[in-house]
Amino acid sequence: MVTLRVARAFVQADHKLRVANAVVQGAASAPKLRVANVLIKGAVPLAIQSIPDATWEAFDRARIDVPNPSGFPTGVNFSWRQISGTPVTIADNGTYITFTCPAVLLGDTLTFGVTAHVSGSDSTEQTANIIVPPHLRWQATSTGWQPLRRRVGL
Repeated sequence: MVTLRVARAFVQADHKLRVANAVVQGAASAPKLRVANVLIKGAVPLAIQSIPDATWEAFDRARIDVPNPSGFPTGVNFSWRQISGTPVTIADNGTYITFTCPAVLLGDTLTFGVTAHVSGSDSTEQTANIIVPPHLRWQATSTGWQPLRRRVGL
């Protein structure tokens, strides 16, 4: 009979199972280990890759995606929130969000955060910055200044 004793097994941020300090007893030669199923009980460590900053113009429909969402375990949910900047209405689609960039006279940086949740475990929040440059086309109306959507043609 061959016995495998494992001192430590863990799942790293890349979602690969690692085994450390394994001792095989009763093997006549170099043994091969085949793992068919792994059941992980308790908290599963999660890590979201960094999300690059992006620049979008006023009135553009912006989209922010979780990098490599297929690399997460089954049953993972993502929670999005706006941390700072001119408030926008977020359409949350799970692995990504969309929103319309605001027209801001002096420009703005919108910061969003995303957290992954699965089996009672949460990732650390990953943030993304959306830079919205100053919007230069405005029109005076009876209710105040309104941004113009037209772009300058050359």
